[in-house]
Amino acid sequence: MLATEIAVGAVEQAARLGGGRVGRAGSLPVDQRAELAARAFVRHRYTDYDERLLGVDPLAIEMDGVEYRRVKRDAHRAVEAFLAAHRRR
Repeated sequence: MLATEIAVGAVEQAARLGGGRVGRAGSLPVDQRAELAARAFVRHRYTDYDERLLGVDPLAIEMDGVEYRRVKRDAHRAVEAFLAAHRRR
């Protein structure tokens, strides 16, 4: 079941020490952290986010350049579309 895959994957991804930004969201309530973890899992698993980042200049990532912001914005839209397509009606 897709929901289970996302839940388990999000927990595994978020549990990796030093794995990313979700782990730095300690001041957020647990439900918001869980949502961020699930969205991050979907972004990495079900969108072309990682492949697109390979084509971004590392300096653009460090400096939060325009190209990096474009990839992030497109990934956010792709996650929203994925979630909308798979929500129970």
